[in-house]
Amino acid sequence: MTNEPKSTEPELRVLIVDDDPLTAEAHADFVRRIPGFAVAGISRGGVEALARFDALTTSGEPVDIVLLDMNLVDAHGLDVAKRMNSRNTGADIIAITAVRHLPVIRSAISVGITQYLIKPFAFAAFREKLENQRAFRQGLSGGGELATQESVDSALSALRSVAPGRLP
Repeated sequence: MTNEPKSTEPELRVLIVDDDPLTAEAHADFVRRIPGFAVAGISRGGVEALARFDALTTSGEPVDIVLLDMNLVDAHGLDVAKRMNSRNTGADIIAITAVRHLPVIRSAISVGITQYLIKPFAFAAFREKLENQRAFRQGLSGGGELATQESVDSALSALRSVAPGRLP
């Protein structure tokens, strides 16, 4: 039993898309360790991910965040991201991949991927990305249909990690 206060915010539902079963399960374990997040499902490929994404949306339990590998056996993560974003469900996509090529990273940004985490990484980096995404989503919710410049700037700044300072 913990003495942590219960959050009034609903859990954010996370779909994990990675064709490596061990990696996908490790990501699911990481998600389960972070309060306020729940695993909505695990998909091993792009086609399966799109089908599950649509099924969850149709069932009234839409995905809030997708953790998406770029190199899947049946599709490229960029194509999957484009198709998910075309559904206009409001889901955010975080790339979690070993791909370091700048053209892919630029394309990821252009198709709406909000964060990019390069494998391998520590749990702390993973947790920071998810918590930053939650802050971003909260920054753009509420206040009706119109945003202020301050709310947009604040939400976007939530996505940025603070780089560790270099010692002299």
